[in-house]
Amino acid sequence: MKQTFMKILIFQLLSIFTLNSYAQNMTWDYPIKPGTEKWKSYQNTLDIVRDLQMPEKVLKSISTEELLKVCLNYPFFSSYTASNSPFEGLNRTLDSFNGFDEFSNRKDAGNVLFRFYSGKQISEIDKIEKGMDKAGFSFYYCGYELLLCNKKMVPKFSKEQQIDILKLLVKRNKEKDLHKGSFGFWGKMTSAFVANKFAVLLGKKDTNIDSKTDNAKKLFTERMLISDPKVIDTVLTEVEIFVNQLK
Repeated sequence: MKQTFMKILIFQLLSIFTLNSYAQNMTWDYPIKPGTEKWKSYQNTLDIVRDLQMPEKVLKSISTEELLKVCLNYPFFSSYTASNSPFEGLNRTLDSFNGFDEFSNRKDAGNVLFRFYSGKQISEIDKIEKGMDKAGFSFYYCGYELLLCNKKMVPKFSKEQQIDILKLLVKRNKEKDLHKGSFGFWGKMTSAFVANKFAVLLGKKDTNIDSKTDNAKKLFTERMLISDPKVIDTVLTEVEIFVNQLK
């Protein structure tokens, strides 16, 4: 019960953080937002999701860059933090939003997301004063790293971009380590999962390990479910070795 309450609290706080992150300079904004009286008046989540959908006219006229802002600002974007599998949780959330469906179908979606991730620096957290806002930034950052390996997005990246993303993920995991107080285990877990997805895509092979560890590793690398936290360090080590071998 306590864990469930904490997950709900984190989601609510992250929803407000996410909305504040991209609310400025957006060509289209959501008609209802977390924390408002209108939001509280809804009886169920399905009705909220229905009313958060983008109008067809806006979907077809908005630029891909602006559409990404809208997707990252989706009020339920941070709900992935309440899922046992953050990766699967984010995928389910995005599948329910027509804005992401439109974004993932754009020809330039890969280039737009790649530029966004390349330009978003972890060092931005140093400019944030409040501890809760720092936590919000870290969960939000991990969220769009998970977005990189969404099944609809991966084919949008060229091989060169996939390599660059993998190298960036390894580099930024080390930067996360400098901000353990904010990123902690969650940041490392996300780096390991997403980086491994791209490493496997680029040819990484699994090393031989005992069956017990292999089951835990498979559970993590395929679904981002944790049965043995030690697997995360194992995966990160393998990924770093693979990256050092890339030409």
